[in-house]
Amino acid sequence: MAHATYATLVTFRMDLARESEQRAALHDVIVPSVRSAPGFVSGTWTVDRDAGTSIVLVTFDDRVRADSFAESVRANAPHQLMVGIELVSITIVEVVAAVGIPQEASDDDFHLDAMFTFRVEFCLGHDVV
Repeated sequence: MAHATYATLVTFRMDLARESEQRAALHDVIVPSVRSAPGFVSGTWTVDRDAGTSIVLVTFDDRVRADSFAESVRANAPHQLMVGIELVSITIVEVVAAVGIPQEASDDDFHLDAMFTFRVEFCLGHDVV
């Protein structure tokens, strides 16, 4: 598995009344598509229910591939709005250290849990209770 050198850090505003529709699209379309992106290393999707936001961290093996992915996310913003997801910001950041990034899993192993939320919260420097 390649090592992450750059990451896209994306913030979305979420209409959580449409969460089941959003989760289905995440599992069935987005995750498989992102996983097949050139240079993909890892991806983490989170949701902050109190704020109605989602923070997504997708890492790549080089800056060019991270930039390309960011452009595709921006280009897809109209489709995101159709399912109640608004792109708030997207930033490319350099990965300077990573611990405990899960090994690549099959689609059957895909799940969202507290461990992933903790990892992103920790990476962003937020307090985790």
